[in-house]
Amino acid sequence: MRKSSIEYRAVLTPAFRRIGMGGCLLYMAAYMSLSALLTALGQEAWKVCLAFVAGMMLSGPFNAYLGDTYRRKHVFIGALLGMLAAIAGYVYWDGVTSRAVLAAVQGACFGLASAAGVTVSIDITVSGNRTSGNQIYALMNRIGMFAGIVLGCWLYQREGMPAALYLSMAFGLIGVLEAVFVYVPFRAPIGVSVVNLDRFLLLRALLPAFNVLVIAVALGLAVLWLENFLPWYVCALLLVLPLFFVASLVKMFVKLSHHCQRGTGNTTLNLAVDAGWISGMAVAVCMGCGIITAYWALGIMLFALLLLFLVTYPYYRKKRVR
Repeated sequence: MRKSSIEYRAVLTPAFRRIGMGGCLLYMAAYMSLSALLTALGQEAWKVCLAFVAGMMLSGPFNAYLGDTYRRKHVFIGALLGMLAAIAGYVYWDGVTSRAVLAAVQGACFGLASAAGVTVSIDITVSGNRTSGNQIYALMNRIGMFAGIVLGCWLYQREGMPAALYLSMAFGLIGVLEAVFVYVPFRAPIGVSVVNLDRFLLLRALLPAFNVLVIAVALGLAVLWLENFLPWYVCALLLVLPLFFVASLVKMFVKLSHHCQRGTGNTTLNLAVDAGWISGMAVAVCMGCGIITAYWALGIMLFALLLLFLVTYPYYRKKRVR
């Protein structure tokens, strides 16, 4: 039996499976609501996306303090409930400005929950298996993200936005129930400052993060453009392809982090993917389904690949510390 297979089996304890499912449902709830909302808003979608990404970035500096001051599982649950409250607000407030404010709240809560989920998944994994744990947890998150995009677009077209929002809240509540039953060993507070970059941004990984963000913009553009021409199940199959690169990306960011920065590296990667993908979807909605959108997606992807091979990969080889 291959060593990696043994590691993966050792990682998948009942607690890890529960927090992994909680993370998957967190992403599914977030992206179901966003994809339905962007489709409904059309040319105004960029305002909601900008607010969501801004919320993620503004809450990020408080990740470490909240995770150090309170139980990390409780931070995950509380932030997920806050995100669901913001999604519920979309049902009752129609104005673009109101929804942009709600999107900022949703983004802030999503960012806090995402970072807390990464930290919990690390805390409940044996030290020698944590890279495998990071890869599995990231894969479960991205499965939730892609499933949410497909379900959100499909349900919006078939039943309308309220149905997509209600189902996204239902998935989120199941995620809360999964996290409630996770046992996390006690961690004594170490006393961090209220605002800091720990569990938020890994500075030595900013170049790879930018590269990932650009790739995610291109993919977000392409998928929402293709959704106008292909059946939803074909789009779902296309979304499976990026999943094959999740493990490699996680390993890259882990190897750029020192021992105590593993969570920060994973959160930096998540921020890059989410900010890029949401921005790409917003641009696709604003530009429409014309051929120019496809050209933009192709051009951005070519730039990202050139950057990866000519700049980012040599940088990674030089700066990796593991």
